[in-house]
Order: sequence, then C-alpha cells, then structure tokens
Amino acid sequence: MEGSQTMKLIKARVGNFKSIDDSDEFSLDQVTCLVGKNEAGKTAILEALYKLNPVESGTGDFSPEEYPRKHLATERKRMADEPATAVRTKWELEDHDVRWLEEQFGEGVLTSTTIEITKGYSNKQCWEIPLDEGRLVQTIIAGANLNAAERAPLSRQQSGIISKA
Repeated sequence: MEGSQTMKLIKARVGNFKSIDDSDEFSLDQVTCLVGKNEAGKTAILEALYKLNPVESGTGDFSPEEYPRKHLATERKRMADEPATAVRTKWELEDHDVRWLEEQFGEGVLTSTTIEITKGYSNKQCWEIPLDEGRLVQTIIAGANLNAAERAPLSRQQSGIISKA
C-alpha cells in the first residue's frame, strides 16, 4: 500500500515472549519510555516489536526457544497446533492511506481508521482491517461488469457471503 510506512503505531501488547507472559496493552506516543527493573522485559518488548517488521531480512522470526521457558513444557503440544501470538499492535491510518484504500475498495468501506497487526510463533504477520463487508462486496460486484442475470443472485446476499442455493 502506497504510504503505508506512515501509519502510526498507537498501542502494543507483547506476550508469550522471553520473560514476558503478558505486558497488557500499552499506548505509544511521540515519546514513550519503558521503565522497569533489570530483567523486567523492557528489551524483550522492543525485540518483539522489531520482529513485526525487521530491518534486516532473516531476523524477524519468532523461535520456540523464545517462548517463556516456565510454560514451554506444558504449551509445546498446543503450540504445534495453534502457535501463540507474541506481539499485537494497533496502528492509526493516515488520511492518505484511507484515501488509497477507498480508491481501491470503495468509499466508506473502512469502519475504523485503526487496524491491528499481529505476529507470533507461526511467523505470519496478520492484518485486521475493519471493513464494511457489504460495501466491499457491492464495490467488487459493481466493478465486475456483470450482466443483470449474473448480478441478480449476488444482490440478494445479505451478509456479503456468496452461497449456492
């Protein structure tokens, strides 16, 4: 997305990483200061945030060895099926980001200008963008150049999910 580097990180939460079980959600502003005793997890928070979008390739993966050791033995089996999330962040979209998204997907498609980006031990970055699914589906249908017969069954859908009758 053009201009996406200007999104502003506004909240973060780190958990299941090194010495941090759960940092609870905290806000970030122009200046943010992490205060705590030695070994409290200040550096671990910064490392987890770095792994969300690392500068150097190959340095952004969460490793099972970074999972809190006190829980690793009991969580190992669950983690194989459902890897834990390590970092959860909230970002505020800038006006030009909103305009770009609306140009691509339709005006008013965003229900909020705050998006959530998470990453964990699956090492997949997940984006949650709050969308009006109905508007999004209507924009896609409108841009598909369908004839009336093709468009008719789609316009009856209430949820934006297309199903066969």
